Amino acid sequence: MSQLFLVYNYAAELYKNGEYEKCLNIARQCRRYWADYDLELIQAGACIELNLLDKAEKYLEKAKMMCPIRFMPIYELMKLYQINGEEEKAKQMAKEIIKKPIKISSYKVNQIKEEARKLLEL
Repeated sequence: MSQLFLVYNYAAELYKNGEYEKCLNIARQCRRYWADYDLELIQAGACIELNLLDKAEKYLEKAKMMCPIRFMPIYELMKLYQINGEEEKAKQMAKEIIKKPIKISSYKVNQIKEEARKLLEL
């Protein structure tokens, strides 16, 4: 398991360094053995940077299903739909964000909810 964690960390470092194609290749190898919420988000981020928006959506949907209580996949989907010009889908994600109860309040979650409210006000 520790070797798998090293592979995951390598993918994360590649992402941070902007090496998105390498990141995806390493993440895919890691994914064969380990289903992980954060790994799905890393792959989605790399796909967005590479303009592979359909693939990014799939990774974000998977992360959303893996941890339905978390805000980040829904927020990232909202932003992805905005980038892609899919305003109705973006608004649907915004509604989902606003309805989602907060388990642990944080600045980031409050910021996400505020951004969702602003999108719906337009």
